[in-house]
Amino acid sequence: MLDNPTLWSIIPVAFTKASKKPNGRAIHIFLERSKATPLKIFLQLSSSLSSRKTLRHPAFQALVREAPRWRLLQLAGISENREACETLSNFQVVPMPSLYHLIIVTSRTPIDLQSNLPWTRLTMLRLHGFHNVPALVQLCPKLTQLSLILDSELGKALPLYPAVIRHNNVKFLSLWLVSDPNMPKIPEKVLDVLDFPSLDTVLVRCYERPPISRCIAALVIVDKFIQRSSCTLMEFGIHDVYIFYNFDICVVYLTILYHNPSITCLIILDPSRSSRVQDAVGLLRQPGSIANPLTNLQTLEFWTWRKDCDELQMELIGFIPLVLFNKSQDPDSWGLIAGNQKMF
Repeated sequence: MLDNPTLWSIIPVAFTKASKKPNGRAIHIFLERSKATPLKIFLQLSSSLSSRKTLRHPAFQALVREAPRWRLLQLAGISENREACETLSNFQVVPMPSLYHLIIVTSRTPIDLQSNLPWTRLTMLRLHGFHNVPALVQLCPKLTQLSLILDSELGKALPLYPAVIRHNNVKFLSLWLVSDPNMPKIPEKVLDVLDFPSLDTVLVRCYERPPISRCIAALVIVDKFIQRSSCTLMEFGIHDVYIFYNFDICVVYLTILYHNPSITCLIILDPSRSSRVQDAVGLLRQPGSIANPLTNLQTLEFWTWRKDCDELQMELIGFIPLVLFNKSQDPDSWGLIAGNQKMF
């Protein structure tokens, strides 16, 4: 098993003062044993370390020499620090002919649209929302998965667009809505200029538990976007919105379901510990009923902290297949569904 090159093709490396220095020998072992297998590189950078020190580190140099094998690159920790921002610009000149997935986390530096990053090959893009999202989407004709963290910083990078940008290949959209006074305006500003007619999967997560009124406003905007795209939605997921705890949110949620009877898979990630969670699932017990418009529903993925979910599973027998995830012992692992396939 240890001889399998794929096992050594996922390489996480942290360049931070808090962590120990990356072990150059270990990096070389991973690179050697992965052979010619495409690599998934996860880099944790830090504003506490200068860009120069990071770039000169032997471990970093070893990774760059294998850049032609990079299939996925995640850059985390890039902040407003000037030297850390320079680190991102240095990646723009690294030859990455095999790169298809790019993830930029917690960056405060808008990406240079004239950079040499392999936009035309990217199929997956994850961005913090201050970037010029519509322009970046235009640069990626093969894009199929888009994940956005939307906050008030977005307005600083998003110009006015005279027309809606249509992308026919995007099938997967993940939206992280943060706790911010301007949150309802932010997703509206982004989604109003995007159109994804091939979209079949939408995942929505409210980060840091924003007020109920902002959750409702954001969900209404998402609903309008899905309808305007005229897409056939097959999978819909929602996380950290307490849909079964608040009546108004539940109404908006059911409205989205009514507008998308094509849904075959429903993902519910609700951290509410209330007993109303079990009662609310009764809304989905009878396919085609007034309470449940999802006549095509085949699978329900239900994530909960509750420990008595066996009762819930028993009630759903004979209704639809249930994929049950009980995260009562490990709430910190929420948000990771099916590895990197779904970017919650």
